[in-house]
Order: sequence, then structure tokens, then C-alpha cells
Amino acid sequence: MECHRIIKAPCGDQEIHAMVGLDGQGHYMCTANLFGEMVLWSGVDGTSKVLKGHSKKVLCTAFTPGGETLCSGSADGTIRVWSSVSGECMQTLKGHKGGVKSVALDARGRSMCSGASDGTVRIWRMMDGRCTHKLGLTNEEESKTVTACALNPREGGRVIACSGRRDGVVHLWAERERAPSSNGGKPGKPAPKGGSIVHSLVGHKGRVSRIVFHPSAPDLLCTHGDDDTVRVWGMAGGKCLQSIDGLSKVLALQILPGTGHMVLGCECR
Repeated sequence: MECHRIIKAPCGDQEIHAMVGLDGQGHYMCTANLFGEMVLWSGVDGTSKVLKGHSKKVLCTAFTPGGETLCSGSADGTIRVWSSVSGECMQTLKGHKGGVKSVALDARGRSMCSGASDGTVRIWRMMDGRCTHKLGLTNEEESKTVTACALNPREGGRVIACSGRRDGVVHLWAERERAPSSNGGKPGKPAPKGGSIVHSLVGHKGRVSRIVFHPSAPDLLCTHGDDDTVRVWGMAGGKCLQSIDGLSKVLALQILPGTGHMVLGCECR
């Protein structure tokens, strides 16, 4: 295997703590340092832009399907929406009362979910940045951090997958597209709950760090946990269909549109 290009971060001597994002088209890559700064790289020519705005460490990122927009969640409790073309911050989404650990967009790039250390998952409308739903973990888990979340649009509603801090359980929420509103439709006020748990996927031993829905098979999703396994689940029955063992330090988990191939970035024993 030949190294095609070596790229150097333009943030001086500040250490890159992770490769935190890669768009599905291979057009852009995102890295971040410990001080809230990100670098957006072009996958075509290796040029870069420095994105500044977060006041604390960036914990997660997600690109829209075409790569034109980047979303980042930070320990400062905010989510920022950036233009991949200009590097401009277009929106700052506020509402979580803790660091944002996970962000994910649906396959159409119209909605985003975010999970945070306040034990909640929020659903955001990308068009105007409005929080439309707020989902809490079960009562015993309210104080736990949401470590991973994903959003899958389905006919008649959406399915949100999320997982708490230590128990290794992935909860599947069924949510109506239109939640009841008691606030006159004012932006920034999420509807209460707005859904119910339809399955709890039990199998991982320890924290679940990544959840990805299959882009062309909406009843399948993949998860990775601190038990060094990747699991493939069927949502219809909530059963584990396949387990891939012996993986550690997974930095990226993605399913490529069209081919259905799973791409893992990790250290393998």
C-alpha cells in the first residue's frame, strides 16, 4: 500500500487529538485539537481551513450526505453547523446542559440527533436549527451520559438509537414526525418525550461508542463498544445478527452508500 499524501495541521504546535470526521463522498476530512479548533481538509487537493468557535474540546462531528455541511459537538455544550465550502459557522445550537458526545444526521441531511452528558437526546431540524424533540433515557439512567446516537427516517416516523454510559444497551425509540406542541410553536422549545422505546438491544459489555444505520437497508444498524466488538442488529426483532470480535480503538465506523460495505478505522490486535 502506497502513501499518497502527507498533510500537516495548520494549527501550529497544537496537538491533533483525533480524526473526528470523514464525509461519505471522500471530499472532506475533519480533525480537531484539544482547544476547540478544527481543521477541515479537502480530500481532493489536501488544502485546509481552520474552524474556530467552540470554547472547549470538540467531541464529535458529522457531515451531511453530500459533505457540504459539517456539524460539530463540543464539551462546551453547543453544536455548531459549518459550511464545508466557506468554513463559515452558519448556526450555533444550544440546549444541552452538558458536553455533546455524539451527533448524527439522517440519510437526507434534514434532521440531526445529538446525545450529551445530561442524559438526553435532542432532535434538531437542519433547515432552521429548531429542537423539535427531547428524549430522556429511562428513569434509572437519567444521570448517565448518552455516548452514541443515530437517526433513521422511516415511513410514518423516525427511529432514534441511543446508548448510555456503562450498561452497553442500545435503546431504539419510535418517534412521531409531528410531536404535540404546547408552546405555540416557538423555536428552541422541544416537545416532551415524543416517542417510546420499542426495543432495547442487549449484547455489548460496557460502553457503546458508535451507532450507524445501514443507508439502504433501514432495518439494520451496526454498533461498536468498548468490549472490542462490532455488532450488526436487526431492528424488527431487536436481535444481534452478527458479531465481529477482536477490534479495539475504533476511530471510525461507516457503511458506504450503494455498496453496503462497512468501513472501520481501528487498531486491530
